[in-house]
Amino acid sequence: MSPARSTGPSPQSGAILQRQHPRVDIHRGIKRDYTYNGTLTVTAIVIWLRDTVQEPSETT
Repeated sequence: MSPARSTGPSPQSGAILQRQHPRVDIHRGIKRDYTYNGTLTVTAIVIWLRDTVQEPSETT
């Protein structure tokens, strides 16, 4: 039998790496969703508070 030559990563490790990439993309998408939703929530609260504070002064 001839000794196994090390010519790089085995085909099995390549399959493992290919399976991990979609997970990374999913996590990026989830992170973007949380950032986007958080930005919308903060913006809505700021607008709501600004309107609440300004309304009484306009009525007097």
